[in-house]
Amino acid sequence: MYLFILFQDISHGPDDLPGYGQVQELAAYLFKLHSGNLYLTKAQVEDIVRLWSALEQHDKIPMIYSEAYTKQPHGRFRAKKQAAPGVESTERCVRVWLLIFFWQLLLLQIGH
Repeated sequence: MYLFILFQDISHGPDDLPGYGQVQELAAYLFKLHSGNLYLTKAQVEDIVRLWSALEQHDKIPMIYSEAYTKQPHGRFRAKKQAAPGVESTERCVRVWLLIFFWQLLLLQIGH
C-alpha cells in the first residue's frame, strides 16, 4: 500500500487557490510510479482514481497551451505545396546533373 505524503500544511499553491496539497499528493504518487513497472496493478489504479477524485474542481480542468510555433516556415526550409515526397530532391539532382553536363559541353566547345 502507498504511504501518502501529507501536504496539508501547504493548503494554497502558487496561484493562491486551495487544494495544492492534493495536487502534490497525486504528483508524488505518479512520480513514484514512473520508476516502477510498465503496467499498473488494480490497487495502483484505485489509488490514482482516489487521488484524482480528491482534487479540487479547478485542478481537474484540462490545461490549454498556446502553440509554440505560429509562423509557417519560409525560405529554404519550406516545402513546396504541390510536390509529392521526393520530387523536390529529384528535381534538384537533375538540375545539378544538367548544369554539370552543359558546363562540360561548353568547356569542350571552347577547347576546340
